[in-house]
Amino acid sequence: MKAYDRDVFLRGMGILLGFGTVFAVIAVTLMLLVYLPMAAFLSPLASFSSYTDTPLITSASPDGTYNLTAYLRQGNATVADTMHVHDAEDTCIYWEYGQKESSIVWLSEDVVQINGVTLDLSSGEVYDRGD
Repeated sequence: MKAYDRDVFLRGMGILLGFGTVFAVIAVTLMLLVYLPMAAFLSPLASFSSYTDTPLITSASPDGTYNLTAYLRQGNATVADTMHVHDAEDTCIYWEYGQKESSIVWLSEDVVQINGVTLDLSSGEVYDRGD
C-alpha cells in the first residue's frame, strides 16, 4: 500500500509541476508582450541625449596652444542649467551646475580663469562643481 501511495503522490507532483511550467511559460510570455513594448516606448523618454549643448563662447590662449569652448546645457523642470567648458580634444575642464553665463580670461599661456575659477591647463587642472 505504501508503494501505491508513493506512486500516486509522485504522479500528482508531476501534474502540479506540469501546471507550474505552463504558468511560468504564460507569465514569461505576458511579460515579453507587455514589458518590452513599454520599455521600447519609455527608454527614449529617459534618455539624456535629448539635452542639447549650445555653444556660448570660444577662446584661444594667447599663444594659440589651447582652444576652449563654453557650452550651456539647458535644464528642464527638475534639472538646472549647467555650463561646461571643453578643450580642443573635447575634454571637459570646467563644469558648473546652475550657471547660464561664462567668462573666460587668460592670465598667461597656460593659466585661464573661467567664471572666477583659475585653472593651470599645463598641469591638467579641472574644475567639476558636480563632485
